[in-house]
Amino acid sequence: TFGPSYLMEFRGMAIATSGLVSMLMPATGFIAKVSSGFVSERIGRKQAICGAAALSGVSVLAMAHVSGDFPLALNFIFIGLVLYLFSPVIYASVTAALPTSLKSVALAVVTMIGEAFGAISTFLFGFFIDVWGYQLALTFVSATVISATTLVFIYLRNW
Repeated sequence: TFGPSYLMEFRGMAIATSGLVSMLMPATGFIAKVSSGFVSERIGRKQAICGAAALSGVSVLAMAHVSGDFPLALNFIFIGLVLYLFSPVIYASVTAALPTSLKSVALAVVTMIGEAFGAISTFLFGFFIDVWGYQLALTFVSATVISATTLVFIYLRNW
């Protein structure tokens, strides 16, 4: 629901166009999920996850500062490609090092944490939009993601 609301309220896009542009993110996300294993195998799990996170932060920042229907549509495609790369690589990373008897439990825990974070972050992001507006909220989220990704990349040297 974020995509159409953001595009109509903040960017003034027509409802039909906002629906089409919003659909681009999950549509390209399908390609990212299918190809994420290939990317991870080529550059490594840490680089794939941190790279996708950093690029997600940059694309969220672009949402705050780029305007125009075509540039926004390209950004939604880009976000779909980098944002949907996470879960398959994370699941593969979790299960690769575990014995078979623990894989199901580990995947359940990872999924549960992801769902809990998704529920909390949705509320917080909506609150930030209400208080600060779209531009500042998107900029804050972007800065947080890029900072956290940098810390993870630096401190997980041996992963």
